[in-house]
Amino acid sequence: MVDVRDVAEAHLRAAFLPEAEGRHILCEGSYSMLDTGRALARHFKGYPFPRFQLPNALVRVLGPVMDRALDRKFIERNIGHGFRIDNSKSRRALGIAYRDIDTAVVEMFAQMTGATPH
Repeated sequence: MVDVRDVAEAHLRAAFLPEAEGRHILCEGSYSMLDTGRALARHFKGYPFPRFQLPNALVRVLGPVMDRALDRKFIERNIGHGFRIDNSKSRRALGIAYRDIDTAVVEMFAQMTGATPH
């Protein structure tokens, strides 16, 4: 995940900094939907944010029943695998200091819904 304001800043820097050659991964960190739900739940009461992770075995059994696009092959390729991203090149070459994702998610949700964080 990355704050859109950081993406805009990175694009500007990539256009004007000579050391910004090649491709850059723009990402503050790797977060799950559960991480995002927990961050939002801390600031907004009364919304049905995810609060727990379904066991992988349950997803394997019920996934294809709930959504035909979630066939067993797709589930096996995507469930239970960690995902980490190295953003060191963008930090070094572009000088990006990424915004905290919890703050960015809370600000985005507040802007989209008109809700006030607590």
